[in-house]
Amino acid sequence: MPPEKPAPAPAAEASTSSNGPRIPAGTTMLPISKVHKIIKADKDVRLCSKEAIFLISKTTEYMLGKVTQQSYAQARSQKRAKTVKYQDLATVAQRPEFFYLSDVVPHTLPLNKALAIRQKMQEAAEGEGEEEIDPDTVLGGEKAEDDGGEHVPEDGEGENGAASSPNVVEEEEEEGSEDGAGMDVDR
Repeated sequence: MPPEKPAPAPAAEASTSSNGPRIPAGTTMLPISKVHKIIKADKDVRLCSKEAIFLISKTTEYMLGKVTQQSYAQARSQKRAKTVKYQDLATVAQRPEFFYLSDVVPHTLPLNKALAIRQKMQEAAEGEGEEEIDPDTVLGGEKAEDDGGEHVPEDGEGENGAASSPNVVEEEEEEGSEDGAGMDVDR
């Protein structure tokens, strides 16, 4: 009897997700060249190894997956199994583990509240000089939350010629826009 050959080492397993394609080990969904360009755009980073770029890409994929999963869970807790809305992302961004997203994905404000904040801030600035005013204190400390709705364009003008911001929502659209205001998710 000839001696037995050792079993070949198992090939690197491909990572899988329940909904996505199989990804071979050692690769990422994000193009490494694009991640490298983003890193090079930062003037504070002089050199970055290929291994570090790969790990940054994988970490970004992981973070996006966690945000997506938790946003979907938030939508399901609101009895919406097929639609993930901006408010779901904003709620997830307020959690401690995603503290770095709270400025990027803020809760929206109804237009009338945003205009009231602006007016009170302008009045206070005219009367007291250059003192900083916290918008939460102008509204009596209430948290700005949204019941849904469409965003006012960032570079456009709001009602009455007032400049709008991306986290301001028109109030009329809040009430009846349950459908079509989010992203459809087929599950």
